[in-house]
Amino acid sequence: MASIIKRKNRYSVVYTYTDESGAKRQKWELMSRNPVLNATLPKEEHKQREIWTAETLFKALEVCDDDVLVFASSCGRPIEGQVINRALKKLIDEVVKEVEQPKEDGGNNGDDTK
Repeated sequence: MASIIKRKNRYSVVYTYTDESGAKRQKWELMSRNPVLNATLPKEEHKQREIWTAETLFKALEVCDDDVLVFASSCGRPIEGQVINRALKKLIDEVVKEVEQPKEDGGNNGDDTK
């Protein structure tokens, strides 16, 4: 790997390499200007990722017949089963709470008796 070092008004590129005898050496190359300033950056395509709802997740789990199913976090690391179970339990509790909430709002639930 190379490093760029500024010395007064010049730049040096410093990198290490292994010579024929196997010894590590350091090489310095002088440059009159910083090569990074005029570099062309690669073009990136940004795409909005779709976020799964609870229903989509449950449907995917029903349809999936893979015995070695691995879930990954947003950074791409695999998540262990206990973490998934806690997250699913929390999600199920939230869905159940949303379904039961209209009953608790004091509605008469179709019962017209007073």
